[in-house]
Amino acid sequence: MTEILKAREVDPAAFQTREAGKYLGGFSPSTLKGWRSKGAGPRWYTTPGGTSLYRKRDLDEWLEKLAVQGDGRRGRPKSAA
Repeated sequence: MTEILKAREVDPAAFQTREAGKYLGGFSPSTLKGWRSKGAGPRWYTTPGGTSLYRKRDLDEWLEKLAVQGDGRRGRPKSAA
């Protein structure tokens, strides 16, 4: 998902594509660009100047969704009710 925002509306500590790829474990900028073109990968924001930015919390949420539990299911374990 992408949103066009003014730079001040995005977290001032947001990562640019190269930094986001490193934070996610070493993905190349071209991999993240490919994900963006397919509407996949973590949520990102586009500034009016065309820079793609990623907030740390969005990267963390995306990684959490990819986590595999001991039983092979993806995502965070459901708490017992």
